[in-house]
Amino acid sequence: FVGSLAVDVAGGVVTALVLKFGRLGSGSSEEEHFFFNVPELGVALAMAYVPFLAAEALGLSGIVAVMFAGITQRRYAHYNLTDVTRQVFLPTIELFATLCE
Repeated sequence: FVGSLAVDVAGGVVTALVLKFGRLGSGSSEEEHFFFNVPELGVALAMAYVPFLAAEALGLSGIVAVMFAGITQRRYAHYNLTDVTRQVFLPTIELFATLCE
């Protein structure tokens, strides 16, 4: 449990740092476009899956890793997305969750 917790909190912090310093949302101001940033959304979705893979590779609980990674990413990484992408991100996650059921 503690190992999974450490892996996923580290994954959430890395995601927040990548989104903050990766400048995926830069390039044009938000007044110039009303579409969401596809690379930013893709990185956020891919980095949400990485803690699960890391925990499973280390023989730890992937479910616990995903749960705490989601909590960490919601707390820190979500606010590093641009405003337009932030509005699209949660409905996209809800769509994936509904399709997976």
